[in-house]
Amino acid sequence: MSAADKILKQVEFYFGDSNLPGDKFLKAETAKDEGWVEIAKIASFARMKQLSTDLDVVVEALKKSESLLEVSEDGKKVRRSTPLPGAQDKTPVSVYMKGFPTDSTLDSINEVVEKLLNEGEKRLCTRMRRLRDKTFKTSVFLEFDSEATAKRVSELKVKIEGKEEPLMNMLKADYITMKKKERGDKQTEKKGKGGGKKRKADGEEKQEEEKEVGPPEFKTDLVIKMAVEKKGEVEVSWEELKAAVTESGGKVGFVDYNRGQTEGFLRLAEDSELKASAVVPKLTESKTTISENAITWTALSGEAETAFWVDFAKQRANRNKKGKGKRQKR
Repeated sequence: MSAADKILKQVEFYFGDSNLPGDKFLKAETAKDEGWVEIAKIASFARMKQLSTDLDVVVEALKKSESLLEVSEDGKKVRRSTPLPGAQDKTPVSVYMKGFPTDSTLDSINEVVEKLLNEGEKRLCTRMRRLRDKTFKTSVFLEFDSEATAKRVSELKVKIEGKEEPLMNMLKADYITMKKKERGDKQTEKKGKGGGKKRKADGEEKQEEEKEVGPPEFKTDLVIKMAVEKKGEVEVSWEELKAAVTESGGKVGFVDYNRGQTEGFLRLAEDSELKASAVVPKLTESKTTISENAITWTALSGEAETAFWVDFAKQRANRNKKGKGKRQKR
C-alpha cells in the first residue's frame, strides 16, 4: 500500500461511520463550518505525522477519495460528502482477538488481520484495548464490513510469529457473554462465602465493558508539555516551571508536575492572552535550563492534545467518584 493510500485510508477512518459518531473532538470541529475541517489540523494528528509531514501530499491523497470525502476548492479543508447514518450497534460485525505481543503497534496488528481477509472483505476499524496506565492489554476489537466477514474471521485459528498457541479469537458478542458469565460466577462464589454486598467488577473487567467514546470537548492550544532532564543535584520545582511560563507571557491555570519527574504538563488559563503555540517559542529561546535541569517545551496539538484531555477527564472523574485525591497545583 502506497503512502497516499495509507493517508487516505486513515482520514476516511476518522470521518467514517465507525469513528466519527463517537469522536467528540472531530465531530465538534465538523459542526463549526458545515462539516468542513482544516486539513492542516487533521495532518497535525500524531498518527498522520507518521505517514507524512508534507501537507501537499496529504491534500493530494484526500482528493482521491471516491465517495466518502470531498476537498474544498482551495485545497485547505475536507469533509464527509454523505451524512452520518443513524446510531448502529457494531457488536454483530465485531471480533475480539487476544494474545498479541505487548509491543504491538496498530500497523503490525492490521498487517496480521489483513492477511485473514478474502477478496471483497474489509476491516473497518481496529481498537487496541489498554489499561488505565495506557499499557496495551494484548487484545483488540476488530470491526468488519459485515456479519458474515466477522463470523468467518472469528472461526479462524490465527497464529503469529513467535507464538506457538493461536490467538484467542471470537465474536465480540460471545466475548461479552463470556465476561458476564465470569462476573456472575464470581458473585455467586462470593455470596456462597458469606459476602453481603454485591461486589463491583474489578478495574480491568469494568474497563472491558466501558463504551468506546470520543474525547471530551476542550479549548485548544492551552497545554504545554515539559520534558525534564536533570543535569545536576538540584531538582526543578513546579513553582519554577510556572514562573518561567508566566515570564514568557502565559497565564497559568494549573501545573501537573512533581519534583523528580521526567515530564509534566502545564495548562494555560482560557483567558491567557498568549496561547501555548505562542508561549513555547519564547520558552525555547530563553528557558531551556532551570535549576540545573534541561527543559524541553512542547505545545500539544492534534492527537497528543486530545489524549491529554481524555486522560484529564478520566482522572477528574475518578477523583469525583472517590471524593479525594491530589489537587492539581495552582
